[in-house]
Amino acid sequence: MPGFLPALLTAAALSAPSSASWLHTLELPALPHSEITYASNGYIEVAQVLAKLPGNPDWLLQAQRMVKAIYRARPGLAEVDLSLYKASEYQGSDPAAPLPRFTASVPKSRLEAFVHLSPLNLASYDRAWLYAAKEPAVPALPVKASRGHLIYRGEASSKYVAFTFDDMPHPLYTPLLLDLLRREGVRATFFVIGRNALAYPYFVRDMVAQGNQVGNHSYDHRRFITLSEAGVQAEVLRTNAILQSLTGQPVQLVRPPGGRLDPAISRQLRDLGLDVVFWTDDPGDYLRFRPKVLETRLEVRFKPGAIVLLHDNVPETLVTLPEFFRYVRARGFIPGTLSDLVSGPSAPKP
Repeated sequence: MPGFLPALLTAAALSAPSSASWLHTLELPALPHSEITYASNGYIEVAQVLAKLPGNPDWLLQAQRMVKAIYRARPGLAEVDLSLYKASEYQGSDPAAPLPRFTASVPKSRLEAFVHLSPLNLASYDRAWLYAAKEPAVPALPVKASRGHLIYRGEASSKYVAFTFDDMPHPLYTPLLLDLLRREGVRATFFVIGRNALAYPYFVRDMVAQGNQVGNHSYDHRRFITLSEAGVQAEVLRTNAILQSLTGQPVQLVRPPGGRLDPAISRQLRDLGLDVVFWTDDPGDYLRFRPKVLETRLEVRFKPGAIVLLHDNVPETLVTLPEFFRYVRARGFIPGTLSDLVSGPSAPKP
C-alpha cells in the first residue's frame, strides 16, 4: 500500500479529477463498434482503438478501415494502435480475460505499408499480431541457475536512481512513455505481464531496442500468494519464455504483482535464478493524483539508492515525469535502469 502524506493533503483533494483532461475520445459514427481514445505526452499524440466486433470479421480488413478513418479524422496523430476483440469474448481489461483476436501498431510513417497488406503478406509487417487459437504451454523447468537475490533498494552511494514501470505494455501509453523516455535520455526497467507481451509483442521489442531493461511481472497478474507452487511456476516460466523469444535475452528480474510474497514463494523464485525486485518509492500513481500532487509524493519519498515504482497506464505520470527527472538530476543523480543502480558507479562524494 502506498504511504501517506501529511494530513493537510486529504485523500479527496489528492485524487480529485484534474482540471485538465489527459485522455480524449474520438467519435466516428463510421466505426460503430469501436471506442477510440487519444492522448499526448507533450510531444506526440497517439490513438488507441478498442473494437468489439460481432461475428467473425476479416480482422485485417477491419483494422485497415479503422486506421484510415482515424488518420483522416485526426491527421496530426503520430501513431494508431488497435486491439480488436470478438464482441462475444470481450470481458474488459482484466489480464486474465480473453485476448484480442488482432492487434497492430501503425505509426504514421508505416500507414501506407499497413493499408496495403493482405493476409498473404501480413507476416511481413512486424507491428501486428493475430491470435493463434491457443496460448503458449508452460515450458519445462530450466537448468538450475545460480540462486537469485531479493532487491529492496540500491546502495546509497550509487549515482543512479532506478525507474521501474509495472503492468507493461499498454497499447496507448507504452508508445507515449517510450517516446518521452527517449527524448529525456532515460532508460528504465519495465516489468511486463506475459499475456500483454503476447498480444503486443512489438512494444516489448521497442523497449529493448531503446536500451531499456525488461523483467517478469507474471503471466496474467495473479497474486502469487493465492497460487500453488505449480501455479507460481507456470506464471513465471511462461512469461520468461515469451519475453526471451521476443528479446533474445534471458530474463533475470521478477516483480510479483502487488509485491506480496511469503518465504516459500520467495525461495521458489530465487531458486529459479531470478532476482526479486521491490521498491523504495511508490507514489501510488495508479490512484490518478493530480500531477503536482504526484510530483510531491515522488519527491518526499526520494532517497539515494531509490527504486521508483510507476505504471505505464497513468496519463498523470507522463505529465509528471519530466519535472521529476529534473528534480533527480538537480540532486546529482542519474535516472536509469535497475541494473544501472545495482552495478553502476558510485555517486561522487560531496
